[in-house]
Amino acid sequence: MYLVRQKFSDEYEVAKFDERDRPESVYKIKKNKCSCPASYRTKRCKHINLLESFKSKKDGIYWFDFDSANNVVAHKIEAFDEAME
Repeated sequence: MYLVRQKFSDEYEVAKFDERDRPESVYKIKKNKCSCPASYRTKRCKHINLLESFKSKKDGIYWFDFDSANNVVAHKIEAFDEAME
């Protein structure tokens, strides 16, 4: 499970959580450059894909993961919507 948040106007954080919902790693993305080790080996890491999916969402809070074809899957957290009503 991954969560994405906007830290500053041009900086985001992608956090990966383990099966017990503990943070496993956090990477910063600024100007489409990720701080993860994979970003130094490739032009585009999976965290950039997560960020693009995050930016495409209008309202609500989402968590993300990947399907078997390594595509980003967004899951809306409905409890936050209900709490805001």
